[in-house]
Amino acid sequence: MRRYGVESQRDSMTVLLLCIQSYVVRSLVRRYGVESQQIAVLSQYRAQCSLISQQLQKQFSDVAVSTVVSAHGTKLSVCLSLCLSVCLSV
Repeated sequence: MRRYGVESQRDSMTVLLLCIQSYVVRSLVRRYGVESQQIAVLSQYRAQCSLISQQLQKQFSDVAVSTVVSAHGTKLSVCLSLCLSVCLSV
């Protein structure tokens, strides 16, 4: 039996965030007609930005992905930043 600890819960949350962000970007572009180069996806961490970029690159290569700190002061038309707070039991 595999024990699901903090790491597996964090990994699950990261995958969930990637899926949600991909879905929202896809919906903005296809459903609402937002041009993909007007969309920016922000994350608190560079590692997450890398994962998000890899995920979105397949369909939306011109969506800007950066950390919140890097984007500070940048003029963005549509900004997507998702945070998920989870109580992890150890």
